[in-house]
Amino acid sequence: MDHVVSQGECLSSIAWGYGFPDWRVIYNHPKNADFKRLRPNPNLIFPGDVIYIPLPEFKEEACPTGQRHRFKVEHEGTYLNVRLIDSDDKPIVGGKFVLTIDGQRFEGKTDGDGYAKQKIHPGSLLARLEFWPDPRNAEAKHEWQVLIGHLDPLPNLAAVQARLHNLGYDCGPVDGIDGPLTQAGVKQFQKDYDLLVDGIVGPQTRGKLLEVHVV
Repeated sequence: MDHVVSQGECLSSIAWGYGFPDWRVIYNHPKNADFKRLRPNPNLIFPGDVIYIPLPEFKEEACPTGQRHRFKVEHEGTYLNVRLIDSDDKPIVGGKFVLTIDGQRFEGKTDGDGYAKQKIHPGSLLARLEFWPDPRNAEAKHEWQVLIGHLDPLPNLAAVQARLHNLGYDCGPVDGIDGPLTQAGVKQFQKDYDLLVDGIVGPQTRGKLLEVHVV
């Protein structure tokens, strides 16, 4: 059967919804070869994409009757990775973070590359990230709402707006409309990275945005 991707879905959440412990079963299926070429980065899929969902394969195990048996299903796991950088585009190492998802609270510190990483449930959609760049200063806290799976691939304009917002540029609503606020945000980004300041998201601006935002 075919599945049409909706906003907010990712391969992990789709696989979980159909009962697959690993999204690679779907992504690497021969009938999804065209989709795989279209979306070479499995972390970036687009609303409206069509993915073939194979039938689940069943495995039989011989077990003696009259006893209770436990079966363990291996799962690759789904991770939320958020990179935190300072005003000089340098990673913030060792910063304290608290991630709250579906009522669960996770604490940790950013790694050597500035990433806050946490294993999450594949069906998670919304998270709150609290961050202290200096763990010794409890007052200097930053807080964001994270929409998991809502980052569209470039060059979609809404994807540009979302990435600029994540980097601290005000583009107005993430609505795919090239209005004055969006152009102002693009121009400021271009100015900050020594690009041609014209408000147009051309190849150079798009390439720098991919470089700075990572995905």
